[in-house]
Amino acid sequence: MSIVLKAVGYNLKKYRKLRNLSQGELSRLLNIHRSYISGLENGTRNPSISTLDKIAQVLRVDLTKIVACFPTQKYNWAEIYKERDAYLFPFYLYARPWGCRIKEIMGYNLNPIVLIFSDKGVEFYADKEKYVELGKVIFEKFLSESFYKNFCRKVEYYFRQVEKKSSELEKINQAKLTSGQLLKEIENLTSLIEELNKWGQLVSIMEYGPNNILTEGLIEILKKANKKYKLERNIVEDSSILSSPLSPTFLGRQKKELLEITEKIKLNPELEDVFAKKEAGAIREKLAKDKRYKEIFRQIEKHRERYSWVNYGYKGPAWNLENFIEEIKTLLEKYSLLELKKEIKNRQDYFELLTEKQKDLEKQYRLDQYWRKRFKIVREQTFWKELRKEIAFYAFFVIESLHQEIARRLFISTDDLHYLLPAEYKKLEKDKKEMVAISRARKKLCVYFLDKDKDTVLIEEKARELYNGISIEKQLEAADEIKGSCACPGMGRGAVKIIMGETHLAKMKERDVLVSFSTNPQMVPAMKKASAIVTDVGGVTSHAAIVSRELNIPCVVGAKIATQILKDGDEVEVDATKGIVRIIKRVG
Repeated sequence: MSIVLKAVGYNLKKYRKLRNLSQGELSRLLNIHRSYISGLENGTRNPSISTLDKIAQVLRVDLTKIVACFPTQKYNWAEIYKERDAYLFPFYLYARPWGCRIKEIMGYNLNPIVLIFSDKGVEFYADKEKYVELGKVIFEKFLSESFYKNFCRKVEYYFRQVEKKSSELEKINQAKLTSGQLLKEIENLTSLIEELNKWGQLVSIMEYGPNNILTEGLIEILKKANKKYKLERNIVEDSSILSSPLSPTFLGRQKKELLEITEKIKLNPELEDVFAKKEAGAIREKLAKDKRYKEIFRQIEKHRERYSWVNYGYKGPAWNLENFIEEIKTLLEKYSLLELKKEIKNRQDYFELLTEKQKDLEKQYRLDQYWRKRFKIVREQTFWKELRKEIAFYAFFVIESLHQEIARRLFISTDDLHYLLPAEYKKLEKDKKEMVAISRARKKLCVYFLDKDKDTVLIEEKARELYNGISIEKQLEAADEIKGSCACPGMGRGAVKIIMGETHLAKMKERDVLVSFSTNPQMVPAMKKASAIVTDVGGVTSHAAIVSRELNIPCVVGAKIATQILKDGDEVEVDATKGIVRIIKRVG
């Protein structure tokens, strides 16, 4: 059986299903026996082009899509992730460990994986069956106490190593390093990030894209207990509470510290007036020059030094002093002094109260040691998952400063480095013209393809060919409700804003409903404005779930089709407690 016949069969089956046709219905429409259609789809029939052309017409698809044979077409692709703002470097560091490194832990890698970089950002695909199966295998591994303890040790060790190395590189005089030393430092740090992701991202495979193993498993056990003991509780809300981590992330700490700085400004009416009447740049100059404000300026500057990278994301930029001053201005407008004090107190008491709530729910649901342990694992991994992501963004922020130094020496743009892999940097000094040309071709369209435990970057025709072969067509039915899972309970209502990355943040207004494929730290400024948050993917361990709890904003995750059904301006009501998004009014 040839690869071509297999590909033809795969395409026939794919487009038949997209048109909601059974084999029997297709055979009747074509006046061809059903067994013949079955043979075509199994790759055991060798049809003529005229026959395929008739089938293509019935399926309302171009003939070339039926006969096309790409390496991607033997797989049932699942869309794992979308991101509007991402470069090849460093984003490949999230895919490469899955396709080339987790074999060292799991015995096999997740192959194939495809990252498509275009003017749409990045699209991340993996074979659905393999992805789902690997998630189940990882879940079973996590139930082994010895494996789980080793896993936690490894994640914490590499987290500390990435943090330490990034801190060292941020503090050194990079201009004094030789070009060889600069490249070596980037290789060393990216190697540590890859090692951290190799271990840390096992949780993501269980709880991302088509997988929600942790969320679904925990909700199911609560359902059974709720019924057995006649509790009549809100299971989705309780699962959110039981899976919430008991320590703040970097973002949580940053938010609390900025509230405390804002309170000090609020206590000084004259200083508050400066913030109310001046723009951020003028405020910065005033604080720097006026001796009366020397101490508060020092605190804001120290805050910037500590947290400028928190919202860095995959491509930056880092926040400057004016960004933090703008944030303080917003907080001053939003809260009275009494409300500020209350908000700070709530944050101080939050984890203590959460601990008590979790203990109370464990008693009410009569969870035994086995299930208490499962929820404890989820809490710990939710915390480490976010911390791992944040420390990676710190590392990307530091690497960008190394990129700037390399670009300065070679008289090139840092953008030219973003579409090369670190292993290719060594070629820049010898073949700068060729490597810059390759990078710029990749910027237009490139595919990072992992298969058979190896990675390669495709451009031009090969990239377009693979891209066309992996395109997923989706048929959606009109719906007035979208369902997902509760990440943070509550109600929210407002105009939809589809936010897919940093470039979309400006359209987000106060009390809008933020809708995204998934969220990341760059979106936090928009998330703070939201009356509710809705994401297509993710479960109780997702970024959206963690941040919404820290901000106390109603949030629905795992809504699957929200970004496809909803449009900017649609008015929706989000009942996050029940995991339901209701469409009140559509634009147009």
